[in-house]
Amino acid sequence: MRVLLPKILKIKKAYLAILNFFLPLILIFFGCCRYVDCNSSDHELRVKINDYNTNENLVFGFSSRYDPAKMSCYSITRNDSINYTILYDNYADWDSTLRINIPINTNNLIYLRLDSIDIDTFSVEYTSGETTCCGNITSISGVTYNNNTLQPRYATIRVFK
Repeated sequence: MRVLLPKILKIKKAYLAILNFFLPLILIFFGCCRYVDCNSSDHELRVKINDYNTNENLVFGFSSRYDPAKMSCYSITRNDSINYTILYDNYADWDSTLRINIPINTNNLIYLRLDSIDIDTFSVEYTSGETTCCGNITSISGVTYNNNTLQPRYATIRVFK
């Protein structure tokens, strides 16, 4: 029995050394931060354009007024304009949205050109903060449209025409 005890202690120390080496690697690869999206949703505005009277979707509805392929979104900085990508999800008339990807802190005024005449203006507010998985990030904290401040991160901005 006395001969086995030192061997068992040596084996325990070897396992602890291996565990101390691999445990941080396991936590890095399989920890909670692995599934965190540090970019896209914090930089995206989701916009739905509806008829003021009927609430019908004016981009993807049955009597749509605007063509998403002809829309543009941009901001103006000094003498230069910055164009933003517009993506769209056309699931159903009631669930179709425009998604506008905005690089953070580019400009506070964002213009959405719906056609050759109709242009909407959004005022975008940003906030910065320290996070566990992503470090210091800047995200969109609010959007003002027609004097209504909205929280765009989890909600779609509804524009009525």
